Amino acid sequence: HGSFATVDLRGFGDSAVQNCVILIDGIKMNNIDMSNVDLNQISLAQIDRIEILRGGASVLYGDSAVGGVINIITKKPEGKKVFTSINYGSYDTADVKLGVQNVVSNFSYSGEFAKRSSKGYRDHQESEVANAGVKISYKDEKLPEINFALRFYEGNYQLPGGIFQTDWDNGNFSKTYSPLDESSRQDLNMSLSLNKRFSNILSETELLFKQTNSESAFPSYFPPSYDERHTEIYSLGQKFKTNLLFADILFGGEYYRNLYKITPLTADKLPTPTDDDQRLNRNSLAAFLDIKIPIFSVLNLTCGVRNETFEQHFVVESVTDTTKSESLYAYYVGLNYMLGKNESVYLKSSRSYRLPKTDEYISWGGYNPTLKPQTNNEAEFGLKHISREFTVSVGIFTNHIENEIYYNSVNFMNENYPYPTLREGAELHFEVKPVDNLVINL
Repeated sequence: HGSFATVDLRGFGDSAVQNCVILIDGIKMNNIDMSNVDLNQISLAQIDRIEILRGGASVLYGDSAVGGVINIITKKPEGKKVFTSINYGSYDTADVKLGVQNVVSNFSYSGEFAKRSSKGYRDHQESEVANAGVKISYKDEKLPEINFALRFYEGNYQLPGGIFQTDWDNGNFSKTYSPLDESSRQDLNMSLSLNKRFSNILSETELLFKQTNSESAFPSYFPPSYDERHTEIYSLGQKFKTNLLFADILFGGEYYRNLYKITPLTADKLPTPTDDDQRLNRNSLAAFLDIKIPIFSVLNLTCGVRNETFEQHFVVESVTDTTKSESLYAYYVGLNYMLGKNESVYLKSSRSYRLPKTDEYISWGGYNPTLKPQTNNEAEFGLKHISREFTVSVGIFTNHIENEIYYNSVNFMNENYPYPTLREGAELHFEVKPVDNLVINL
């Protein structure tokens, strides 16, 4: 299912979800728990392009931007248009999309509804997802530019689980050992941005509200597990962009408030009689600065710094009531030298961080209040060629990670490695555009 798809940047493997930030139109979509960002909540028809920033980027994107950042940018209205599409494919997969958009003077709007269902190729793998969205924009030179977006998503999934190697060897790919496992999820996202230029300073204000309700049933587990989860996220961000003495300067601050609750359920989907709810309230306040300086016509320097403070209140009813604070910092320094018109060489160093997720603090083995934030010091060197016909880049990186969070299968708890871990690698990206409207990426 698309809701369980994982994007891995910089080879973090099982913890890839916790080390990558995913944005939709610049709005952070990561969850406070270990669940994936459900990529089904936005349909392919809405996507204009996808931008990928590899490597540590906590200066601008904060918590979890260790492996990199992915920004999914949706299409903007371009005149009056009404569209619909109906598709049908293998495994009774049906996909329906409806949409409308229009531009009237300084005002534009778009709306879309999409629904997709499939039986899947496995036994007990049926899924049904639906999403609807509205975007409204208003531009006026005398007033702030206003952008409002509302998005709703609902998904219901049957979960077939894994299969044994013997099943794979015998071609029993569709077999399931968890015929009753299932999950459901509803997301509501609202965002409002106000952009206004004052002389040579551009002000960008962003407000976000996100609510998620999910329910899961895993009777195949031992012991069986049933629960419902409720998440609310409120955020306020303020950025200022300006140019001063040939330097491009970006500075600002962000405030996040996360409310998270897990309620264990019985097999009948009723709250358990014992006081075993789990709650985490997390507030964070950050300030950041990013500067780009052209030292010479062929040499550019980029540097930035961020400081973020977190306050967490974690409650496991009848077990613990803990409050803890953290203060983390990030930095970035990079040099880019133009070798020619289309070729460049770059060198950068950065520090990034991530806090433990809510369900990393507590697992089958119990509650671990000593779990520490993970920090990463990264160095990277690379070459790029960018032209109209093709783009190629190669980079070599090394990550020195302190307190990397991992799952200890011996005591069934999440812990920090007691020693630094080292990750080294290389990346190659090739993009060619043989004709207009066709791009091939490798």
